[in-house]
Amino acid sequence: MGLAAQAEDNVLIYGGGGEAVVPAAEPSARPAPEAVPAQVMSSTRPMVESLSAGAATAMNPAAAMAQKPLLNALANRDRIGDQVEQVRQALQKRLPRSRYPWRRNVITTMFWIGQGPSGYNDTQNVASAWDVNWTNNYGGTDSAYDREGYLPRGFVPRLNPFYIALPFNDVKYPDIASQVVPWWDPEKFRRHPLQSQCKGRWVQVRSQEGKVCFAQWEDVGPYRFDHAAYVFGRERPTNYNRAGLDVSPAVRDYLGLTGMDYCDWRFVEDYEVPFGPWVKYGSHPGVLSAQRRHPVSPSDPADEPLPSPE
Repeated sequence: MGLAAQAEDNVLIYGGGGEAVVPAAEPSARPAPEAVPAQVMSSTRPMVESLSAGAATAMNPAAAMAQKPLLNALANRDRIGDQVEQVRQALQKRLPRSRYPWRRNVITTMFWIGQGPSGYNDTQNVASAWDVNWTNNYGGTDSAYDREGYLPRGFVPRLNPFYIALPFNDVKYPDIASQVVPWWDPEKFRRHPLQSQCKGRWVQVRSQEGKVCFAQWEDVGPYRFDHAAYVFGRERPTNYNRAGLDVSPAVRDYLGLTGMDYCDWRFVEDYEVPFGPWVKYGSHPGVLSAQRRHPVSPSDPADEPLPSPE
């Protein structure tokens, strides 16, 4: 994958080919042709192609002149690609370990935008704790059962389909939030007291199988909205089924969850979010920041689930 979430992540360097030493044959010897190993073919093909192209253009000077800009562009592309890879590896070594601790073995349930009440929960997710027009702003109901890849069928969401809920509302409890939220900004609260400083925060979620996904904190739950000692402290979830993390259908599908699972989670900074389908949609500053670092288009294929960095 060539993709790392934190400094401790392993970086896989793929190399191809090898060298083959073919002893010179005696002038009089004419051995029968043998199959050339695929490894040798892989390592010598670029040289053969280069020689073939040179022979062809040598007989046609006009063609050689026409190919020169293309050959220069290819050379520049390869050189720039090598430089980018060197910088990426250097930055990877410098990235600090995430300062946020893991919350391990947390019972994880699923919810979705536009979800109606269920037999065990009368909450309707038409609105979120921080967005009264959540469903409309998303573009429709993010149905858990009518999907097309990581998206709801029938429309492209205007918000990130990779979202989660945690049981604390900083807008409702600003006095507590100012004491426990690590990124709390007093000046921002003074200017915008009803604007959440938790909404849109990036979270890393890890399944029991070691798959890793990234999502944004977009709602409050499950069940509680005041459990700061769990979200930012050392307590465990205390509601009736001990669930402490709600995830969207996209997170469920990416990690291969089944409904009520055990997962680990932790907060991460914007710069720790790697490439993945979670950076393709939405206009939240956290998504835009990731998009600037990982330019993608909605037509790009989704990555395979990332392995655990630990």
